[in-house]
Amino acid sequence: MYVKFRWCVTEVTKPHELMYRTALEELNLSPSEVLFIDDSIKNCDGAEKLGIRSFVLCRDWKPYFYNKITCKKHPVVRNLYDVIKSLY
Repeated sequence: MYVKFRWCVTEVTKPHELMYRTALEELNLSPSEVLFIDDSIKNCDGAEKLGIRSFVLCRDWKPYFYNKITCKKHPVVRNLYDVIKSLY
């Protein structure tokens, strides 16, 4: 399931904790049941603070390789297929 929440629901934006908590409550899910995929390491850090597994998405090669080398907290992927592969 893909869900997109807008800042107007909470009046805050990612990586504010309230944004993630509101999404979890609206979906009636626990952090362990959710995957968060974003192109911002900062936003992935915010989700991880609540226990939400996060992936950094980089479709372009240059940021992909840079983040792959420098980002040690989150898996860096180029597409959703890479996310699926990393889960198994």
